[in-house]
Amino acid sequence: MHARAARPAQRGTSAPRRRRFNDQFPLPQLLGQDVSRHTLSWARAAGGILSTTSDMTRWERALYSGHLLPPQQQAELESLVSITTGQPIASTSATDPQGFGLGIAQLTDPELGTFWFYEGETLGFRALHAYFPDTGLIIAIGLNSATADDQSATLMKAVYDTLLTNGMIRP
Repeated sequence: MHARAARPAQRGTSAPRRRRFNDQFPLPQLLGQDVSRHTLSWARAAGGILSTTSDMTRWERALYSGHLLPPQQQAELESLVSITTGQPIASTSATDPQGFGLGIAQLTDPELGTFWFYEGETLGFRALHAYFPDTGLIIAIGLNSATADDQSATLMKAVYDTLLTNGMIRP
């Protein structure tokens, strides 16, 4: 399956309606259907991971601590482009809160601070990880479902708030 190209602008509109790959996910005809026997091979490397959330946190700790990649590759991984301007930025900020690197993203949120994350999905599966450099906290969430109204970021924030409220992390 390939992402559809942007549709041409319709008369009376100022820009084309942009289609993102996730606009097609989950596939409407698969909502509520058992997809456990579907192969993920069509996605190639995208979403073809077999892991546990424990494995994910070990991977992310190694990745973000600089123990996995040589320094030049680490710098390339974490080089950011502003989602707002499309220009390179050193870090996200309150005025430019979202940046995307090479497969990871950074967000500056008024409540959560600045953190790295990734969220992806494929047929019937979703994964989200977030790494908070100030505390070293890593939250990894894996879900074996897909919905039209993805709330995994809300779940991640609720986990963070619960840990904060119970003194497990400090802001």
